Amino acid sequence: MTNRRFMVMDEDPEPIFFDDKSLAEEFCRSAEIPSFFEVAPLPKFEVTPKCVWFLTDTGSVSRSWESVLADGHEDEQAKKKH
Repeated sequence: MTNRRFMVMDEDPEPIFFDDKSLAEEFCRSAEIPSFFEVAPLPKFEVTPKCVWFLTDTGSVSRSWESVLADGHEDEQAKKKH
């Protein structure tokens, strides 16, 4: 059992969770989704991203969620609070 958890957001309002990064990456490539999130493994209802994985031609690269937010990208939760 892994202690990592990955979340993919597609057209469906409910996110899809994977326990394996390679499965999440493979799903994103097949669905042409450019990135996915690494989230806290427990508790299950906690989906705050720890980092974001961006797909590249040779694999994927991660950036911390804080650095992504600092670049001016707001997540949906942040928008709802304003």
